[in-house]
Amino acid sequence: MNKLSLIDWPALIAPNQVKQLQDDCDCACPSTTVLPELSFSRLGEGEVQLASDLQTLPLTDHQCGVWASSTNAPCVVNQSLYAILNSFATPQLISKVTPELWPMVARCTELGLLTLDQVKPSVQKSDVLVAWLHITNSCNLRCKYCYLAKTEEAMTAEVGRAAIDALLRSAELHHYPAIKLKFAGGEPSLNFPLILELQEYATTQAAQRGIRLESVVLSNGVGLTKPQLLQMQASGIELMISLDGMEKEQDAQRTFANGASSFRAVSNTIERAQALGTTPYISVTISGQTAAGLADLVGWLLERDLPFSFNFYRESKYSTNYKELELDETKIINGMKAAFRVIEANLPPRSLLGSLIDRSDLSVAHHKTCGVGENYLVIDPQGQIAKCHMEIERPITTIYTADPLAVIRAETSGIQNLLVEEKEDCRACQWKHWCTGGCSWATFRATGRYDTKSPNCQIYKALYPEAIRLEGLRLLRYGLPQIF
Repeated sequence: MNKLSLIDWPALIAPNQVKQLQDDCDCACPSTTVLPELSFSRLGEGEVQLASDLQTLPLTDHQCGVWASSTNAPCVVNQSLYAILNSFATPQLISKVTPELWPMVARCTELGLLTLDQVKPSVQKSDVLVAWLHITNSCNLRCKYCYLAKTEEAMTAEVGRAAIDALLRSAELHHYPAIKLKFAGGEPSLNFPLILELQEYATTQAAQRGIRLESVVLSNGVGLTKPQLLQMQASGIELMISLDGMEKEQDAQRTFANGASSFRAVSNTIERAQALGTTPYISVTISGQTAAGLADLVGWLLERDLPFSFNFYRESKYSTNYKELELDETKIINGMKAAFRVIEANLPPRSLLGSLIDRSDLSVAHHKTCGVGENYLVIDPQGQIAKCHMEIERPITTIYTADPLAVIRAETSGIQNLLVEEKEDCRACQWKHWCTGGCSWATFRATGRYDTKSPNCQIYKALYPEAIRLEGLRLLRYGLPQIF
């Protein structure tokens, strides 16, 4: 029996009362929608009412998940609180709300479950300027879905330092309190000395400007040694490792250049990192070829308490011949639901809402899928800058521009990261502020348009209720009820 089952008083569990973990995938995070904290006794006149987009999902006989998709993530409420919420289906004057209900009404308004005339959600811009530092084109794997032509080209220290200078210039000009470096490639560990040199340089330069620094290495995980892991740890660099399945699935689409298996090398690196006290973030690319084995991988990850995110395969000009990778809807939905059943049996304390369904983020309302064209710079080995790592071969400006971010934001060619309200078939969708129409690059490749829904729309819609149900069950297990 869960905690809310024993409570007759109105009670809820909100997601911000349990551990959260930021997704650390390839892409940059978008701006989000937030509601202010309230002092109900100071609100004065006006009306309070049930959120017009409030949705519910039964969890047990006594509790349900509730959420307003335009503002916030799902919460769990008991029958008593749900009944009170529904009493506001007809708007009520604030002055008529009894004082004993003020704390509950204020909290439910903060969560977006109720709305007040004078309280409007605002868009909170990301406070981190993100740079993809493409420090090498070289790689020791040959992944079927890779979007790069492999060469031996690598970034020099001179270009790397100039890239960091450019990032910090734009951060200061646009008032970002933090920057994030994503050391990428190719396989960035093949240029490992440069990672350490640039991290040291960025640490010094950011500190001089009062700017916070975050850093992560996006690795295939096959060659990181113990000394390298210790050096990363000492330098404050996080680690993301790509792993697409257990041995059969991983080796179906991620092999060494000579065709040899990569699974054991990756799993050994993960175990080595954990033994040293580093918890790598696992990025899982799901394709039609690997979906059937996803549940086995999820069990393996949960057993080791590894944070992870699911990303759907995106076709590029280099992967069109691999038809087995295509996202067959039935295969993907069945594979994902099987993985969800494993998660339900092994619920982790951290929320998975931001990492379960491709580029969708059900943890917070937002209006764009990612940070492309807003707070994201992709810098190649020559110092050329593109909007998105999927368009790294299409540079827009360079690190020697006075304000690269301003140029990227103003550029109208190439990938367009539109507001979800600008996307046909998305405007009226109940999931629009969590899905935002999916990856713009993938949508354009499939349809030739940016202003339409994702080609994966039906997959997303089939999985969203399942993901919310998992979050509700997780909150019931780990959350602390707030009683009114």
